[in-house]
Amino acid sequence: MKGEEDILALPAILFAPLHSVVLYGQIDMGVVMVEVTEQKKKEIQKLIKKFY
Repeated sequence: MKGEEDILALPAILFAPLHSVVLYGQIDMGVVMVEVTEQKKKEIQKLIKKFY
């Protein structure tokens, strides 16, 4: 499977302090930068709930 390592960024964002930055590599795109906000944490929590 190609690109599944991207999901490792999800817990990193959830557990990172607000206003920090999480960087991760995305195949064929380079580095992705995500600022950790309350809204981003809520989006990820909603997405993770779909896994179970």
